[in-house]
Amino acid sequence: MRWFILTLILCSATLTDAFSYLKPGDKAENFSLVTATGDVATLFSDSVKVNVVIFFRPNQLHSQEAAAAMAKDLEPGLANKSVRMVGVVSDRYSPEEINTFVQVSGLKMPILVDHQDNVVGYFGVILHPEVGVFNSDGVLLDYRHFASINFIDVVRAEIRYNLGEITKAELDAVIAPVQDQINENRLKAERRLNLARTLLKHNMVDKAAGEVQQALTYDNTLASAHSFYGKILVLREDHANACGEFATALKLDPADADGLEGIKDCPQN
Repeated sequence: MRWFILTLILCSATLTDAFSYLKPGDKAENFSLVTATGDVATLFSDSVKVNVVIFFRPNQLHSQEAAAAMAKDLEPGLANKSVRMVGVVSDRYSPEEINTFVQVSGLKMPILVDHQDNVVGYFGVILHPEVGVFNSDGVLLDYRHFASINFIDVVRAEIRYNLGEITKAELDAVIAPVQDQINENRLKAERRLNLARTLLKHNMVDKAAGEVQQALTYDNTLASAHSFYGKILVLREDHANACGEFATALKLDPADADGLEGIKDCPQN
């Protein structure tokens, strides 16, 4: 069923779209979820000006690094402001995995456990971590993909802008250098992917896998890298994770040829 949800999220979103089914100006459903500590909490609070929702994967390096950086450099500065932050993780992870993630990162925000990926499916989230910034009514103001460069600075600037602390020009000044770095990282990722393709032609599967993983480290929004990694996982007979890579590729680029071919062999229910 989970892969069916993922394959439904194959739409014409651009690379800047963090959520396939929700755009700025849309009002989101205020889900009530069980937290990692056993309480019940909602995604949004109407008692604050800005709500921030972060989608994490506890076993993913980017999520782990972003969570630790948020705990150290973001959460403390927001303590006395009209801001509420929550994390969302899938119930595919065990309570032990989630608790370890929270403890190691040092996060103080509530961690909401997404039953059967209902919230992920509602928003159309595949890449992680992703951040949505909402107002007190749950209206989406903006969203951000993870980026290896100045991610926390960008999220902080988004929050400050929506609190009215900085201007749009000041927000753009924070984002612009990050976009330049993203463009450079795309070129690096494409070079690694091309090398991986050459290696696979010579049956060097493990080395090809290493290169395409490095490509995704540079740019995890490169659809062709996800679908190519899916092909390698098929060769390794890791079909479940291969289907995840094909679905991710098609979310990023619905016309990706390898993704379209690979998804045909994935279960639909």
